Order: sequence, then C-alpha cells, then structure tokens
Amino acid sequence: MNPTSNQSQAEKHVGIHIKLNNSFIKGLALVIVGVLVGGIIAYLYSASRFKSPEPNKTITINSSGSVELKGTEAVISGYLYDYSKKYTTSAEAESAGKIIVDKVKTDLSSLDIPNSNIIVSSYPTPEYKDSGYYPVSTPAPDGQISFPSYPSVTAYYISVSVSVTLKGDLVSKTDQVVKILDTQKLSPSTVMYAIPSDALKSEARKKALLDAKMQIDDLEDIGDLNVGKIISVKDTTAESKQDPYGYDPYGGKIYIEQGSTTAPYTVTLEIVYQLK
Repeated sequence: MNPTSNQSQAEKHVGIHIKLNNSFIKGLALVIVGVLVGGIIAYLYSASRFKSPEPNKTITINSSGSVELKGTEAVISGYLYDYSKKYTTSAEAESAGKIIVDKVKTDLSSLDIPNSNIIVSSYPTPEYKDSGYYPVSTPAPDGQISFPSYPSVTAYYISVSVSVTLKGDLVSKTDQVVKILDTQKLSPSTVMYAIPSDALKSEARKKALLDAKMQIDDLEDIGDLNVGKIISVKDTTAESKQDPYGYDPYGGKIYIEQGSTTAPYTVTLEIVYQLK
C-alpha cells in the first residue's frame, strides 16, 4: 500500500471526527440556551401572573347628620312630704293622704289619660321620739333573754308620690298635668323623651352622606386626592349613644333637656372610599 495514500486516509478520518464533535457541541449549546431562555420566560410569566396584588389604598371618612325631634313621651313625677301637719295615728295620716290621691286621680282622668299611665300612692311616715331608727338592746339579767326595743312613734306625716306617663298626642297635656300636681303641692318635675321615626332616621342618614361628600370634595381640592367608589358604610349611631360599657341609658330614646321641647337626633356614619 502506498504510504502517502494511507496518510491521506488518516487525515481524512481525523477531519471527519472533528466535524462531528463541533456539531455535537453546537447542538448541546443550543439545547442549553433554549432551556435557559425557556426557564427565564416561564419564570417571568409566572411572576407576572401570580405576583401578590398591591394593597388597596383607601380613606375612611366619619360623617354625621342631624334632625330636630319633638317630644313624643313625657314622664311627670310629683312628691309630697308634708311635715307641717302631724297626725296622731297611722290611719289618720293614711286617710288624709287618700284624699289627695283621689283628688289627683279625678283631675287626671278628666284629661282622658289612661289609668295604666298613672301611678299614685300614699303612705304614712312616722316620726320617732329618738333620733335613731335601729333597735336598741338592753342587757338582760343572767339567765334571761334580751329583746330589742324600738324607738317610740310620736306622730305621723303624709307622704304621696305620683308618676304620669304621656305618649303620642297626650304629650300636649303635659302642662295641664303639671298644674294639677302643683295645685296639690306635689312639686312636679318633667322629663321628656323623643323617639325618631323611620322617616326622620332616613333624613338624618342622607344628611350624613352629604356631609361625607363635602368632606371628600374638600380633600380633593386641598389634599390633591382622587377618590373613587364607596367600599363600605357602617352606621355607628347606636355606638355613639352608649356609655363605655356598651349600655344605652335611655333605651333608644332621646333625652330632651329641661326647658326645651325638642332635641337633636344625630346619625353617624363611617364610610370607606377607594383611592384611585
């Protein structure tokens, strides 16, 4: 065999192997690059799809709206403790008190006030010889039982109490009831309440919403805010009328100050808006 021919064949054979190795490396590199690029794309897609949403930006507005309420319930109370006249017995004082009670009931019935709305009672109040009202025990001789002794009663006085509750149209007769009690020297005092109707509650709530809108308008003008839709509305009216222990002392009624015939009823709202 020709040595030169064998050498050419060897060179050719070696050249073929080199070409194969280069193709393999290139292909492997392409695969690796493709995997890396695909992984990056998948990661970016996943991150954009499943990333945590940005927290909503909100603003909370506390607003209020008020309407005037007229008295819908009046409670007139009267008390008499007459120490100017003494009675010898309890029965005499009780009889004198009954005369006052019957007179008051008769005068009140003339105003067409239901008996269920009237509470009148009288009782004799004793006057004691000693200053104390507690039993006094005297030491007993040895072997005997000691019994308490009570202060002796020297006289009795008249005590009368009256309570009249007026509701609805009967409230207009408050002054007449006061005059009847005053005539019998019962020292009358009046407490008035108002109970808001659904219509008045709705009117006050609308005013509270308008108050919130005015606050938002001011904030947008001054604070450079862009306020969006309402997210939630919470009526905090009941909470505002409770004491620190969660108790409403008037049971939903509105107390009217002495000397006045009306009282404000206020609705308070807590409104959450979304910021754009």
